[in-house]
Amino acid sequence: MSSRIKPLIGILISILLVYYLLNKIEFSTVVETLKTFNLYFIAVLSIVFVFGMIIRALRWQCLIKYKKEISLNIIFRANSIGYMMNNLLPAKAGELVRMEYLKRKTATGRSFLLGTIFIERLLDVLLVVLIFAISLVFSQTGRDVFMDNKEMFFLVLIVFAISIFFMLRPGNIISLVSIMPLKIRNKLEEIIKSFSDSIKFINNPVFFFKVVSYSIMIWGLTLLTSYIILLGLDVSLPFYGYFFLVAVGVFGLVIPSTSGNIGVYHAIATAALALLGVAPEKALAYAIIAHAMDFFPNIALGLLVSLYEGFSMKSLSILNSAKNK
Repeated sequence: MSSRIKPLIGILISILLVYYLLNKIEFSTVVETLKTFNLYFIAVLSIVFVFGMIIRALRWQCLIKYKKEISLNIIFRANSIGYMMNNLLPAKAGELVRMEYLKRKTATGRSFLLGTIFIERLLDVLLVVLIFAISLVFSQTGRDVFMDNKEMFFLVLIVFAISIFFMLRPGNIISLVSIMPLKIRNKLEEIIKSFSDSIKFINNPVFFFKVVSYSIMIWGLTLLTSYIILLGLDVSLPFYGYFFLVAVGVFGLVIPSTSGNIGVYHAIATAALALLGVAPEKALAYAIIAHAMDFFPNIALGLLVSLYEGFSMKSLSILNSAKNK
């Protein structure tokens, strides 16, 4: 029942936020602002998007490479399909899709692949916290937001620390399942050990440096995307403003919404820019462009790869299989 209710709650929240934005902001002015956005900037943003997808594939390849060599081409295709499905399905189910795709293509263990995806998310959270911390140093607005939500930020850091601890010391988790029946215990121990293998890249200085470097590049490109969009809208922020905007936009996505974060992202980005002194119409125009430049390229690229692979929306057994394993 909860699996049906949660998407409905997300849809309701998205609808309410879209309704709120349309009633509070003069949308005709937003449309006129959007019309001034030069196609040149869209071309540049498209190049940044593709480059970002390549960097994400390189990072995942590096995480996997510690255990198995997989070509960048296959990993890029897995990401393309997975990110497309993240925009079409609720609860980030695209992560399961790209895991299952790679498992079927390369016979790599699901637990290990899921562990590498988990590490990606942990690194992303850590860097977003760092980005927000930078905005705190220079921005009173950032400090105000932090003080109003400090419990959430501390909770994120605690979860991060606990996750790393248990992945580095899988024996602590294994001891927790020791009371279970032997057959179940052996299976869980196998999954836990395979999952924890995904963090062993930190034992290799070369792999560790590459993974961290790719992660920094990914979020550097995200900051660059925000800068380019605002430049195209003739909006200038102090450098820490871009850090604040990106970090708040990511943290705000914990709010339930539709699969593509429609409404929620737009409200959060608009509010963040309003706190930085940007006019509401230009702030909403930014949110629309930023969301579109993530949503539509991911869908287009995913569809192209899906057509090449012969994968279709009707073949969601790949997702069901991943959920049932």
